[in-house]
Amino acid sequence: MVLPIIGPHTRTVCAPDDASYRDRDGLIHICANCRRTRRIDDPAVWDWVPAYVTRPRDATHTVCPFCAEYYYGAYLPAKEQAE
Repeated sequence: MVLPIIGPHTRTVCAPDDASYRDRDGLIHICANCRRTRRIDDPAVWDWVPAYVTRPRDATHTVCPFCAEYYYGAYLPAKEQAE
């Protein structure tokens, strides 16, 4: 599944809401670079949830689309140009 690259992250602080961030296995997906948390209902949206950063139990680390492009873009396959 390819997620769209979105602009830089917002600075909005979100409250922990386990229903919005926990997957069916009970894990919270946190970006290893920026520490943003992926929404389960909309995987293209990554929110800043400080409560999940300070208590990383039940977390699994991944990389959000923005950080993947920013930090690892040179190692990713080239994107196809729209004609």
